[in-house]
Amino acid sequence: MSAFFDWNTEPVKQALLDEIKRKQLPRATVSNLECIQESEWNTVTIKLDEYSDKEYYTDTWDVEFWKEEQLDGSILYHITAYPLYAEETGYHCTWITLHTETIMGAK
Repeated sequence: MSAFFDWNTEPVKQALLDEIKRKQLPRATVSNLECIQESEWNTVTIKLDEYSDKEYYTDTWDVEFWKEEQLDGSILYHITAYPLYAEETGYHCTWITLHTETIMGAK
């Protein structure tokens, strides 16, 4: 899922996931993503020249790792990337969901 992108985000997703893997993020485990410093504000930089003219594209992304406890006791785990711009105002209006996974058997 993405917001506002009118271009194919798949190469961007793959480049971000590859860089996340290379940087060995997140440093917290999926079962313990309570530490804000571990799950938020992970700056990831990629280089895709063919996307440099696309609206909302940037080489620098804020990658966040989140878990949400569900009513059935499972955990919804997702990785979301937000583009960062030089004129950043602190408000994200666009994002790319890189990964979503339901983890069963959680308390």
